[in-house]
Amino acid sequence: MSTEGSAHIGQNTWVAALLSDDTENEAKILFWTVVVIIVHFLSKRLGNWYGYPLSIRPTIINSTAHAVVVTVTSVLWLSMGRDYYPLWLKHSLPYTLGYFVADNIIYSIPQKDYVIFIHHTVVFLACYPWTDKVGLYLVSCHEPLWVNSLGMWFGLIEIGVVLLNTRWWLSQTLEKHSPIFTLIAVLTVVAFSGRLVLCYDQLMNQILPRYNQCAEAGQLLSYFSVATVVTTVFILSAYWLVKIVLSPDFFFFKKRERSNAPFSFTSDSFKGTNKKSD
Repeated sequence: MSTEGSAHIGQNTWVAALLSDDTENEAKILFWTVVVIIVHFLSKRLGNWYGYPLSIRPTIINSTAHAVVVTVTSVLWLSMGRDYYPLWLKHSLPYTLGYFVADNIIYSIPQKDYVIFIHHTVVFLACYPWTDKVGLYLVSCHEPLWVNSLGMWFGLIEIGVVLLNTRWWLSQTLEKHSPIFTLIAVLTVVAFSGRLVLCYDQLMNQILPRYNQCAEAGQLLSYFSVATVVTTVFILSAYWLVKIVLSPDFFFFKKRERSNAPFSFTSDSFKGTNKKSD
């Protein structure tokens, strides 16, 4: 083990990140939190002007924008090679963490969507140390490249959110069934199935084999935080995929009476169409 590595044995990852002199990424997280909240309130005003279905789900703008940006940047930097991997930590990760904080404030907590709250909170707590150089060095057990790669691969699975949001919008706006609706639904299933494959692959081939390495580095807590994130995404993706499969009209549009009830991602995204009016 290197002298630098020995100096950091057992150091707490989160304390190292919090006490770091480099606060650039914390500032970026705060910046994106504020931006997402501002966009949310602008989306609500736009929804009041545009009407249904944006009026019942203004969060779809932030949700889709975040998913598109993270997916595109992950593809871009993965394709450009290892020298560009750190750009994901510098730009995409602070945006994601800021988005999760803001989404908990404006959506998960007010709407009591505890599934999304758990997802956002677990990812934020586990990934926050990645935003700091020393924190990343510790959480990766002195090999930052694999954590960079892990983050970008997980950025790719956000394409599932784009497809799910697109399918939901069509379910609220179509007047009759369209093959495009079924195509988007099938691609959504493929994307969420891909989440399961990716999570399993990362657990088996990237995370589990590093147990001894992280134990020697005194970073088992950090190790289990990464394992917990991947496991959480795996469980939630499986949960959502089951809801899709069990939905009788997820793949085929069925027009129903519109509802002005507040939207719930966990309850309403996986239905064939919006719930009926009370």
